[in-house]
Amino acid sequence: MLRIRPVQPGDYPVLADIAYATGFFGGSAEVYFPARALFSELWVGPYLGPAGACGLVAEAEGKVLGYILGSMDPWRYRLYYLQRLPRWLAWAALGRYPGLGGSLRYLLRAVRYPSRAAP
Repeated sequence: MLRIRPVQPGDYPVLADIAYATGFFGGSAEVYFPARALFSELWVGPYLGPAGACGLVAEAEGKVLGYILGSMDPWRYRLYYLQRLPRWLAWAALGRYPGLGGSLRYLLRAVRYPSRAAP
């Protein structure tokens, strides 16, 4: 039986896995973003951290099958990135993001051509 429940901070690992597995038009985000850990921090982290999550997960037999996430506070969402940027840069310099080199093309494009976050 399918159950819908509010997202919880402990859902991060499974949400990160699902996001990465489906992050490229339903296929793996590895195609354009091989730095899996950084991908998770960028696309799942803000919603389960201080950006304030509003979200639901769908689960069956205790296993999360899918989710929807959002933030009710766009300022806190942006602040998440601003506050973490120094840490991400330091960790990148220390080699803590395997696959980062292959992700730089996407990251640079995102900086050059920013898009609005979904409301």
